[in-house]
Amino acid sequence: MKLPNVHCICLANSPGRTERLRDHLREVGIDWTYFEGIDAARWGLITKNPFQLDNPGTDYVIPQKHVGLHLSHYMLWRLMEYTGIEEMTILEDDVQFPKDWESQYTAARQAVPDDWDFLMIGSGLTAEKPRRHIAGNVWEIFWPQTTHAYIIRKKALKLTLETQRYSYAPIDLALIFRTWPRLNVYTVQPRIAVQN
Repeated sequence: MKLPNVHCICLANSPGRTERLRDHLREVGIDWTYFEGIDAARWGLITKNPFQLDNPGTDYVIPQKHVGLHLSHYMLWRLMEYTGIEEMTILEDDVQFPKDWESQYTAARQAVPDDWDFLMIGSGLTAEKPRRHIAGNVWEIFWPQTTHAYIIRKKALKLTLETQRYSYAPIDLALIFRTWPRLNVYTVQPRIAVQN
């Protein structure tokens, strides 16, 4: 089974990264569309929204790269909304798949419940988190981190867009804090895709 509507977030000024991604995805048989993400440093973008979770009152703000990545994911969700795509696979340019990814992905699609909103084919920092086994290689984990490889469904867009309209935390934490507790998020374990 093929991944649906694969879009990869790349930055034009990251020499070698897009080429590595292109060669790797060709090698493992994944068709994809290049999506130029927001390079916050080149645009001069920052957030003034403080991240207070770890150190309240410090007025700490996340680095520019997190602002750019958040905006890049947000733009892809908007693209999905405007085009009416039912499912979109979103990859970041440091993603890496094993050669047998397709059999693992096919097993996950057969096991995931029909109510899914996000299917995390890549994840991180899940070992100590509460979880519930669904079937096969699919788990409900509260909540996975990293956004280097996931599939989102159209039915999740309205809430995701409403809850992700501003940047104040890294994108994975922002999804955990404001979005995923209200959606059906399933995680493939062991993860199919890793970060290079």
